[in-house]
Amino acid sequence: MLTRMNELPPITIDMETYFDKTYSLTKMEVIFYVRDPRFEVLGFAYMEDGQAAQWFSGDHAQTQAKLLSLDLHRREVRAHNAMFDGAILEWVFGIRPLRYLCSMMAARPFVVPFTGSASLEICAKFWQLPPKGDKILSQTIGVRRADLHLALLHGKIADYCRNDAALCHNICDIVLKQLPQDELDLIDLTIKKFLRGKLTLDQAALAKALDEILVKEAHTLLKVAVLGATREQIVSNQKFADLLIKRAVIAPTKTSPTTGKPTFAFSKKDPMFLALLKHPDPAVVQLVEARLLLKSSIERTRLQKFLDIGKISPTMPVPLLYYGAHTGRFSGMGGFNMQNLPKKTALRNALHAPPGHQVIVADLKAIEARITAVLAGETTLVQKFHDGVDVYTDFASMLFETSTTDITEEERFIGKMCILGLGFGMGATKFTDTMDSLGVPMDGERAAEIVATYREVYPRIPQLWRTLDKLIKQMLTLSPTHSSWCHFPVAGLASPMRVLRDVIELPNSMRLNYPELSTSSVMGHFVYRSFHGPGRSTMTNLWGGTLCENIAQALARIVLARAEVRLARAGLTAVMQVHDELVFVVPEQAVSTVTDVVRRVLTAPVPWMPGLPLACTIEAGDSYGGAK
Repeated sequence: MLTRMNELPPITIDMETYFDKTYSLTKMEVIFYVRDPRFEVLGFAYMEDGQAAQWFSGDHAQTQAKLLSLDLHRREVRAHNAMFDGAILEWVFGIRPLRYLCSMMAARPFVVPFTGSASLEICAKFWQLPPKGDKILSQTIGVRRADLHLALLHGKIADYCRNDAALCHNICDIVLKQLPQDELDLIDLTIKKFLRGKLTLDQAALAKALDEILVKEAHTLLKVAVLGATREQIVSNQKFADLLIKRAVIAPTKTSPTTGKPTFAFSKKDPMFLALLKHPDPAVVQLVEARLLLKSSIERTRLQKFLDIGKISPTMPVPLLYYGAHTGRFSGMGGFNMQNLPKKTALRNALHAPPGHQVIVADLKAIEARITAVLAGETTLVQKFHDGVDVYTDFASMLFETSTTDITEEERFIGKMCILGLGFGMGATKFTDTMDSLGVPMDGERAAEIVATYREVYPRIPQLWRTLDKLIKQMLTLSPTHSSWCHFPVAGLASPMRVLRDVIELPNSMRLNYPELSTSSVMGHFVYRSFHGPGRSTMTNLWGGTLCENIAQALARIVLARAEVRLARAGLTAVMQVHDELVFVVPEQAVSTVTDVVRRVLTAPVPWMPGLPLACTIEAGDSYGGAK
């Protein structure tokens, strides 16, 4: 990013705040913690290049005056959890820094694949920096700023905070040497989506939707009460299994992907459980329906969360975790996953544009399927994408042996699931389970026919999986100091990626990491260590199909991120990002112009994949739901 006139050097800031046994960041989301009446800044450390970290502690007015004296509006502020420190700066003291760099987010691509966390303590250990140390925290529980001197803690908390600032400063120095500018800009934009939300909340609509759900739950509980069942029995796994046993039904089980141990299969995505909805005993059906309703609490809890946020904030903060997924995709955070708002719900409809504005939603169409087709050299499919053919309807017409004009909505949906899912090696069993979970029943024989048809129509995509199997073997055999360009069966395509030991290097120099990659005894596939949190990991299967999905998702993420950053540099910042879509809030009179600009930027040729036929849908409305 170009340095702006009168811009001052970056500054690292670390805030220390009051907390107690019931009021802390381990129990509350940032938005509720910072806006709580109990909130208080004990003090903060700040550090500039070439200088030692300094500590300041004062009352609200003194702290605000000190922060203002640092001219943060002309600086990049660096913090290990910039959403937290930024919320204090902006929401508590009304100070808007020029830019943000969050060392926790910036460290994620390099640390999380090998540790499962990017906490300050773990980053310090990973990069062999001085230890964080947190013994003093146990002594400051419930201690107010005015009491620090009385408790003889002021010097200790000052040292602790200065050390944290120094660690954050050192981590930033490390990641700045590895992260490309687009990624640094993306982190800044991510922090500002949270701190400077533009979407407003329709409180009346949220309250009405929540009331309807609560009434429905009450009605359901009255129905199962006749069967002798209680809410506690319905929501408890073991007690619910006991209820089924009393009805002569064996509770379905599955292997937990996290622990590898047997667990009950009681979710809305478990086909064996959903099959009980057709059980001949009406009581079993009622119990299963009650379980699905009472355990599907996402909408209910988020409605309440949105209502609570509306009471303390004029706009909706959008907390997103940079590099939340293995492939670099964002994930939700903050207690309300904005990456996964159920469609056709009050949650989407309640996110409004301010008066005189509209919400614009721009969605890259089937980008992962398009990338897969290009990498495979499946020219027939690439050309259809290029020509604007409805490939979902087109493939459905092959499956159902009819003209595209006679395809039903359900048949097109099946075609869509094929184009979007079968390119990554999904077999008949998984396809059957997927369709069942989406409410489209399908027997195994028909699913096998569909999978076979896809692979016959687009044979170069299965060939791509075999090519990627060879690529995995390369990752295993390369020495740590050597690399090789990825080779795909596409004439004239300059490879955008390199293979290193246990690594695929992406076109923007970011990496797909596969730690401890080794050969598996299962079907000749491979495994690598995947972390699910600090000290928690499992060996995860890898083969050409899953690597294809990883690469396609990672490349799609780069395309969208590149577009978002370029639009932001032109003055159009997204208020939300959801997988393959960007959401904007713009003045009503600017909708047409913005739509044209966004379309051109989103579909601009990709330098490292010039043959990629991009397309997008752009819709506008008064709310997020109205534009979708």
